[in-house]
Amino acid sequence: MWLSSKNTVIGEDRFMQYRRYEAACPLKSQCLRNATQKSPRQVNVKLGTTEKRK
Repeated sequence: MWLSSKNTVIGEDRFMQYRRYEAACPLKSQCLRNATQKSPRQVNVKLGTTEKRK
């Protein structure tokens, strides 16, 4: 898994985004909704809210 973005804004919240390609992962059937999914798994870690929301 790698850090794809340190500061992504989704709506009014800020996130760090991590991604991992499913082809290299032996546990993909436990992580992905569909074992034949071709898109990578993405995990967002919430950092806080944007100035607009405060």
